[in-house]
Amino acid sequence: MQEVFFDNPDLFGKHVGDGEDNVLNTFIMFELGKGEKSFWKPMFDVWPKDTDILFNWDQSDIEWLQDTTLEGDANKQYQDFLNSWEKLYRCLTKYPQYFSEDSISLYRYRWIYMLTTNRCFGSNWPSICAMIPYAELINHENVDVMYDYLHPETGLTLTQRRENRKVQDRETRLYQQLKQKLFLEDLHRELAKMEQDLRAKMRGEEIKETTPEDL
Repeated sequence: MQEVFFDNPDLFGKHVGDGEDNVLNTFIMFELGKGEKSFWKPMFDVWPKDTDILFNWDQSDIEWLQDTTLEGDANKQYQDFLNSWEKLYRCLTKYPQYFSEDSISLYRYRWIYMLTTNRCFGSNWPSICAMIPYAELINHENVDVMYDYLHPETGLTLTQRRENRKVQDRETRLYQQLKQKLFLEDLHRELAKMEQDLRAKMRGEEIKETTPEDL
């Protein structure tokens, strides 16, 4: 179903903030729609049915927290969830050969959305979102979980690649600043020479041509 992703870069492109999340959630909806035929069914079977997230709380429960910040977060999360589903629903209904109405229902998407929000890796990193079988079991408790991605070709972790990019960006900025400084110095010398030649011409003096050795 790659055509779904290629036809809709505004939803699934890496340049889109939630593009990777949309790809992951859509893929899970597609695989769930296969039922018994899905390769990923054993993983789906062990996912909890009662997963939870703040926006899923009843308003009365949220009010018990007596925290207006958390209440605001819950409302924003719920609005983000609805916006996400509405955009995907409008898109995926165009592909009935891949998605039935049940496979993209609000009820099913809500469950998937909460699971991927709680368990996927890399949701705080741009363009990185992965649900890793069995590893995701350790990624939803109230503890610090440290992890990184290893590039299969370069052998560098995502953190190392980020640091290398920062160094490259810093070197590029320094190079541009140096070029600008040299340009301004050359321009200053040229203007000084033009002023000198103009004064000499006004005095009727012979103007000496500048050679590379004079610079």
